Amino acid sequence: MTRTSGRLGRLVAATLLVSSTCPTLAPARTAPTRAASFIAERRFEAGASPVSVAVGDFDGDGALDLAVANMQDNTVSVLLGRGDGTFEAPRNFAVGDSPVSVAVGDFNGDGVPDLAVANAGSNDVSVLLGTEDGTFRTPLVFAVGSDPQSLAVGDFNRDGIPDLAVANAGSNDVSVLVGNGDGTFQAARNFGAGTNPRSVAVGDFNRDGVPDLAVANFGSHAVSVLLGHGDGNFQTPRSSDTGTGFSVVEASVAVGDFNGDGKPDLAVLVSTGVAVLLGNGDGTFQAAGNVLIGPGPKSAVAVGDFNSDGVLDLAVTSPGAAIPGNVAVLLGSGDGTFHWAGKFGVGDSPLSVAVGDFNGDGVPDLAMASLGRVSELMGNGDGTFQVARTVAGGGQPYFVAVGDFNGDGVPDVVVANLPIPLCIYYDCGVSVLLGNGDGTFQAPLFSVAGREPSFVAVGDFNGDGRLDLAVVVASGIAVLLGNGDGTFQAPLKVAPGGAPRSVAVGDFNGDGAPDLAVANFGPGNVSVLLGNGDGTFRAPLNFLLGLLPWPSPWAT
Repeated sequence: MTRTSGRLGRLVAATLLVSSTCPTLAPARTAPTRAASFIAERRFEAGASPVSVAVGDFDGDGALDLAVANMQDNTVSVLLGRGDGTFEAPRNFAVGDSPVSVAVGDFNGDGVPDLAVANAGSNDVSVLLGTEDGTFRTPLVFAVGSDPQSLAVGDFNRDGIPDLAVANAGSNDVSVLVGNGDGTFQAARNFGAGTNPRSVAVGDFNRDGVPDLAVANFGSHAVSVLLGHGDGNFQTPRSSDTGTGFSVVEASVAVGDFNGDGKPDLAVLVSTGVAVLLGNGDGTFQAAGNVLIGPGPKSAVAVGDFNSDGVLDLAVTSPGAAIPGNVAVLLGSGDGTFHWAGKFGVGDSPLSVAVGDFNGDGVPDLAMASLGRVSELMGNGDGTFQVARTVAGGGQPYFVAVGDFNGDGVPDVVVANLPIPLCIYYDCGVSVLLGNGDGTFQAPLFSVAGREPSFVAVGDFNGDGRLDLAVVVASGIAVLLGNGDGTFQAPLKVAPGGAPRSVAVGDFNGDGAPDLAVANFGPGNVSVLLGNGDGTFRAPLNFLLGLLPWPSPWAT
């Protein structure tokens, strides 16, 4: 029996997890009169320590409302929307201990949205059945595993009734609660996942028409996929690749044609330096060559022609002893090898680097993200750079990328914000700084991406002429399709072939559709996800990184 509702059709499909200290979401706009203009931020009260928000039309007036889980005061706040981007004062409803995730579904089949809340402190799920006036009944409580952190809604036994899947960080499993259709659920069925699972998502990963589960495991740095049987049970989890190789480090892959053969290649930061994988043009790559770097962590690599010779060069940042507080520039030789050019100071702990012409002089410049700020290095066109200056970034900037997100012909900057430690547990976002064309930028505009946003790549993944984002988050890769005005749609999650640390964009199989290359921590591999041209991607192809050292003038 299938139950549908026009009101449920207006629900936002994904639950957005946010922290009270994460960037505030700017209200959405449609049909802007000027692409680079945005209305001011608006804030609305909820409860204490709001950590998760879901969207639905809870009172049936056609205006979207908000449901917010408040971790500190054990409530859910419901804010009824007025239809103009503002909301009424919150109505609070008691739930269990330390609610951390909220989702929306019609669990009793009456056409009115209900709420399901995962309570980390009491190890249960509260189900609040909705009434037609935006209020909710006393919660029904259902036991799950230890320390539930995330829940998702799906029909796992294909009876037309919504069921629940809950990721339990403490018991290293997923609890599945099969719905009875009256707002109650059967006793939890528990299925093993990886170590410390923090997020669960639903999808048909083997295309058999049966919902499956993907679980992000923080402790084991892996994604587990549990294939569904269609009766509410699941197969033994399949984990991400654990092949051997050397370790991939943070924020660490970039794309370019380094040997001039017209085929995209990869530059990947690894424990020993930069691994260069020359592309074969069919989505596969040759064995990696390694450019050695001095000891200590390296944080990011970016590609540009910094000395104007028509050959691609590399810029590498380090927060530690290798090149402390600096950006190192490696000039390309045109055959896939590189030589040292120099290093340029940007202050403490640069975590990422991006390339763009921010002042309109035709010379590539650099933008770096550190925790708490964004820095710029203006290029001189000969491989050297001017003294760094600081730009406000919003939140805790962790990684930057460049693109023209509002279509005005001026480069803009997108920043992944990681306010440690809360983004380890809750969704945080990216901020877009629209460029003014003179090297300065407008105030940041925020969009939610997912837990632990740590890396951003830019491309037009659905072929609409508007730049989109691929963001590395704890659960995999979040794809945010651009609206063409500097704002983005809700994230679409893509499962990589390991524990991702960075992502880059290129057309690796020559079909004209952008693909993704993902550097995975632990397995020491790179996953290539070929794009379908509509914003979705195929299953990953994995390539191990070998160790073929090349001499480097800055090896110690």
